Amino acid sequence: MAAVSREWVEALVQDRAQESVHLDFKREQPSKKEDGRRELLKDVCALANTEGGRIVYGVEEDDDACASRIVPITGEESDAAQRRLDQSIVDGIQPRLVGCTVTALAVASGYVLVIDVPPQYGGPFQSSFNNQRRFTYRQGTINIDMDYNQLRAAFQMRGRALQEASAWRRSRLNHINDAIRKKRMVDRAWLLVHIMPFSALFDGNLIDLNALATSNRSVIHEHADFRTFTADGLLYQDARPGERPEEFARFFRSGLTEFGWLGDRRPSDGKLLIRGLTAAMTIRHLVHRCARILVELGVSGPAYISLSGLLIESHRLHYRGPDFDEQTPEPWESEMEPPMLEVSSLSELASSPDIWCRRLSDMLFQTFGLERCPYYDRDDTWKPPRH
Repeated sequence: MAAVSREWVEALVQDRAQESVHLDFKREQPSKKEDGRRELLKDVCALANTEGGRIVYGVEEDDDACASRIVPITGEESDAAQRRLDQSIVDGIQPRLVGCTVTALAVASGYVLVIDVPPQYGGPFQSSFNNQRRFTYRQGTINIDMDYNQLRAAFQMRGRALQEASAWRRSRLNHINDAIRKKRMVDRAWLLVHIMPFSALFDGNLIDLNALATSNRSVIHEHADFRTFTADGLLYQDARPGERPEEFARFFRSGLTEFGWLGDRRPSDGKLLIRGLTAAMTIRHLVHRCARILVELGVSGPAYISLSGLLIESHRLHYRGPDFDEQTPEPWESEMEPPMLEVSSLSELASSPDIWCRRLSDMLFQTFGLERCPYYDRDDTWKPPRH
């Protein structure tokens, strides 16, 4: 669908565009009364539960449900109307919609309002008003309540996302484990983080690898990465092709993303260590960086994020204690595969990564018997030790 603009609205009328599953015309904007707000939430919720779409307020339709003329909205300042609708949607639909926008477009003698609801992957979505809760969806050009089977299927889709993400994560860990063993690098532990957008698991759209490569000459280290196109995506690593890397980041064509690094990039005295501060810093830096890149490429919506460890047996966790450096005992497990975390939106991960990075780092320290990562305060504030 074309970008929201005055020209797009005028073309709807000129072409006599017809209402559809993804397009709804309204002659008047939602009123400030209870009925107006209830209708607004029902309409937006229906689009969210039906692959997204747009509601255009200020366009009249004819008997064939085709756009016939623009009826400019007046009587309320456009900025105030835009804020009112946006706040109603934020307050009245759960879970919160990702990427939903309300745009006021100036036309002769007034304005037109357009609500744009991108495809959502975290449903089903529920409208809530005066203790009345409804799950609606769009069938043809009308909005109706979801029945039991539809609700069950929508909730199962969320469960399917978890299954798909878990299966992909496990396949990647198996693949990397095999590669490590074939190259006889089995004496050192690897840590890996996976970012798995729901959209990458379902919609089949591919990210623009050329745009990614052009905008990001490096990901891991500033101006020091070696970048390589591969059959499944784009690889950044700290070693030349053919050499053994100690750190890498990979963007798959679907938008699925992983990065990994050796637990101890500075081996000393033959000791098998995982450096806790380095791990926490790497998680924080690359989660933030990779999430921002995905958002810039147009990937949106909820995602799973996970931390894993391969070949961690015989390793100890090295970290800075209150007074001096300390090391934990070796873990019981040979692999670390704690539960995945569900992130409400990639844009939130890109703007506030510490909420989730702290939990990933806590999982690493807990694997080695500690309560939590000492480099975060309990309010998720990053506080590395002073040298």
